[in-house]
Amino acid sequence: MTHLFLSDITPLCNDSFFEFAYKGLPEDKKGKVDKLIFRKDKNLSVGSQFVLVYALEKQGYDFSRLIIKKKKNGKPYVENENVYFSLSHSGNMVLCGVSDFPIGVDIQEMTDYNPPVAKRFFKQNEQRAISAAENSEDKKNMFFRIWTLKEAYAKMTGEGLGGFRNFEVVPEKGLLKSLSELGCRLFEFESDEYKIAASSKDWESDVQIHRVDIIECISMIAKSNP
Repeated sequence: MTHLFLSDITPLCNDSFFEFAYKGLPEDKKGKVDKLIFRKDKNLSVGSQFVLVYALEKQGYDFSRLIIKKKKNGKPYVENENVYFSLSHSGNMVLCGVSDFPIGVDIQEMTDYNPPVAKRFFKQNEQRAISAAENSEDKKNMFFRIWTLKEAYAKMTGEGLGGFRNFEVVPEKGLLKSLSELGCRLFEFESDEYKIAASSKDWESDVQIHRVDIIECISMIAKSNP
């Protein structure tokens, strides 16, 4: 089963709550937060860590016992359990995917559509799909739809942005073009002004998405790890 955990981390804008959450981080994670310049990035970093812990523990894993390492391409993985995860954040939202199979997730706040970005990272058919959209709002919608799907797949494989032009994702007639030849399934969701996508090698079950209250999440983890 593949699960997505979505959380609005806006409460971390409160200084007192941020400090409470920050103090509950492991020392290495505190160091990562300290290196960030902007408060928004610090909030997202802190929120991502807690949502990850919450998501894995909700799936029955003791996070304190998990050994998390990184591959040469920078993709994190769990060394001592058969569980996979992927993190993404944008705007004030954090997204974490957890599965028994390789997974990649992406979330993007739908800000302005930037044509040069599409030209740089998208293949010709993907660019044509955007150009064929009827108006600027539809073009923006198509751009972020394609972007999140591509990034979810690239995060699953560990290729990152550098692999964007190695494959294409073209939604056709409102449906997603099959990527079965690439050995994965792709899923799409929307939440307010955000596009969400997941790429999974789980062929048997659908993706379930869960809303996470960040205050409840952080408070629960802090109490269990005094």
